[in-house]
Amino acid sequence: MKRPHVANEKGEIAIAILVSIVALISGLSMSMVAGRDANAALYQLDQVQELSLLRSDIRRGNVANSFLPSSIDNLTLPVRYVEIHNGLSRTTFAIKTKIGRAQLQGGLQVYTRRGITTLVRAFRTRSSSTSFGGSRHKSPVETFGRKTVQRQTFAGYMYLTNTDESVNNDPVYFYGYDELWGRVHSNTDIWLQNVGGWPTFHGHVSTAGEICSDGAPNPDQVFLDGYTEHAPEIDFSPSMNLIRQNGTHMWSIHPISFVTIEGASYTAQLATFDILEPDTLFVYNLYPPYGPIGDSLGYNYLALRDTTWVSAGSSIGNGATFLVESDELWIKGVCRGAMTWATEGTMKLAGDITYHHTTPGVPPDGSGSESENQRDYLGLVAAKSILIQYGYKNPVDSVRHRPNCDDYNEGIYIYGALAALGNGQGDPHQDGVFSFEYQYPHQSTPNTWYQGEYFDNIDLHLGYYPPADPPYWPWPAKGGGGYNYAAMNDPQGPDYPWYNPLWPEALPVKERGLIHLFGSVAQMRRGFVHRSGGDPLDTGWWDLDGYRYGPPPAWGLNAPGTPNGKNGVGYDKDYHYDRRFINHPPPNFPEVSIVGSQGLYEGVAIRFQRPPSSF
Repeated sequence: MKRPHVANEKGEIAIAILVSIVALISGLSMSMVAGRDANAALYQLDQVQELSLLRSDIRRGNVANSFLPSSIDNLTLPVRYVEIHNGLSRTTFAIKTKIGRAQLQGGLQVYTRRGITTLVRAFRTRSSSTSFGGSRHKSPVETFGRKTVQRQTFAGYMYLTNTDESVNNDPVYFYGYDELWGRVHSNTDIWLQNVGGWPTFHGHVSTAGEICSDGAPNPDQVFLDGYTEHAPEIDFSPSMNLIRQNGTHMWSIHPISFVTIEGASYTAQLATFDILEPDTLFVYNLYPPYGPIGDSLGYNYLALRDTTWVSAGSSIGNGATFLVESDELWIKGVCRGAMTWATEGTMKLAGDITYHHTTPGVPPDGSGSESENQRDYLGLVAAKSILIQYGYKNPVDSVRHRPNCDDYNEGIYIYGALAALGNGQGDPHQDGVFSFEYQYPHQSTPNTWYQGEYFDNIDLHLGYYPPADPPYWPWPAKGGGGYNYAAMNDPQGPDYPWYNPLWPEALPVKERGLIHLFGSVAQMRRGFVHRSGGDPLDTGWWDLDGYRYGPPPAWGLNAPGTPNGKNGVGYDKDYHYDRRFINHPPPNFPEVSIVGSQGLYEGVAIRFQRPPSSF
């Protein structure tokens, strides 16, 4: 018997089988999708938790870093294990953090900057059976981050002063010829004076005290970036520990070291003093060139010394630090690379100090007409004070030089971060200042020929030294002789012997020019860089041990180009901050902290990166 519709039945069976297969595949696909979604969700949870744990451990590293001695370059913290059980899965996170010294481009180490790196890994197991370096039950998700932290240095401020008072404990003013670019801070009051107009501050000004003035300046015209009074005090208790620890110690047996930086090398002239037998000079009531030799009134005993100079020199490695142990370091030249020069005594700037890769007069931080100089960084640190030198006699040929006061507009160029750290322990005259040498210029009589005969030390033949009672040098002339100081246009009398580094000098310079600073200045006490001549504490007789000087003269020989009407002594300010010093201070530069702050380091940047192959 023939059965009907067999073909239709086979077709229906095939369709049923196909539907079953599709359903099975769909179910498997749905399961796979669900599984992938579950894994993706778990991995996303791993990533979120790892990110949170990474930030937490970087903070742990930062705390540890605050207690890490500067002599230790690298430290690995103990691995931390955190187990999290959410009811469906158990995950242990292994966290490893390292602290290491950060580097600039080219491999230059920065002793005040460290990098904190953290790697977080996830394992599907208990913490007791987890090993940071293991692979069993390990999640493929890892999180790695690097945070750079910077310890604050004095180079972070363009102008930082602990005490904004002079060595006489009276205010030192900013006045109309002063123009400052960059952050200014003082731990005491800041004083303004309307002389030649009001000063101009382009950067923010802060003081732990108040802004004081002898008038009513327009704040919007004076403080172009505003000002803050009663700001937190900067802890000005600096040391040269990093310099002493990491620097090369130089020339302890030489009282004077004269260094010329020549790019990536230097030359030096080193002085040694030999004390000779005292010389006797007779004092007369008349002496050439003011007339023939007169009557003898007495004599002066003079201690003499002979100075011997020897040469030295070497190359300078990038990131080098030199600690000169001489009483005085004279320095000038062109810096190439990163370096710090420091002295246990007083530093004297003998001439321009510039950068090899920056045109003098142009900011090195890229804020001017040239791109940022990423190679040259200079630190100048003195355990006592830093002074702009008036002049010197060349150690090689004894020729006199006055490079820092030959032209008003040129003045002196100073590229670098300066720090004068002297602590007078209550004696303001011994506090570290950034100032200038030879602040009370007077005429003196240079060596000369008279009627075919050569005469020297002329003033010492016309006045007693040291001065007798009353302690005047040597005005009025002893014995009432014919020595007429008024004829020299300096009725106050001649210069005190050797107070002028170029003594005897007939016409010393008063107004000397502009200080073109591209960097920063930190000082224990505010040093004078300009004197008005009206300071009542310094208009007495010559008594250097008592910090008394001859009255400031009314006459003057000013540097060429000096603006009309200026009749003081010293320099005017043209200060520009080098913004590179915020993140890249010179090697081993002195550190600073905010009074009451919780840490010595501040964050510079944090970056999340691909985990390294080995950590």
